[in-house]
Amino acid sequence: MFGKVRSERSFSLCLAEELLRAELRLHYGDGVKIFQMNMRATKPIEQFPQPKTSTDLEIDHPNYKHWERYVTMVGRFGPVGRLYPDNPPEDIRGCLYRVEAECRLFSIEGGCVSWRPHFMQYTVTTDRNFEHATVIRVYEDGRMNGAKLTMLAPDNPCLEMIASQQRSSIPQDWTPRIKG
Repeated sequence: MFGKVRSERSFSLCLAEELLRAELRLHYGDGVKIFQMNMRATKPIEQFPQPKTSTDLEIDHPNYKHWERYVTMVGRFGPVGRLYPDNPPEDIRGCLYRVEAECRLFSIEGGCVSWRPHFMQYTVTTDRNFEHATVIRVYEDGRMNGAKLTMLAPDNPCLEMIASQQRSSIPQDWTPRIKG
């Protein structure tokens, strides 16, 4: 009657969304929730390492297949602060902010595709279209829009999620950055 609806999402979309959730929690607290999220992703593209936007890991392994995907997310999250600060404390309504994010994911294929984040940049605007913050997080050393960047994210919040993929697809000389 209604037809078959496919509800599963690809691993790369889940990874990008979890990265954004972790970044928002880091900056706005653990109580922040995403209420609406529209996601758009490019198709995975097989390509050679690009000198303008690629990781050092991609450039160091030219014999492997390289895949790239960009995920764009637009959503509303909150609560951030109180909607009406002059109201009594019983009024728990909070402000919702808008977030626009773009995440570059890449894979170096040695057996199967294993997605890892390169960078994420996001902009947060208030309900009155006032730009609150623009943040760029780099998870792997490399280039972004032609500029050389080193890892700026102190911790990749999705290391366990990345490690859950098949290990055979990660080059043997790569070791994850896990804080002990």
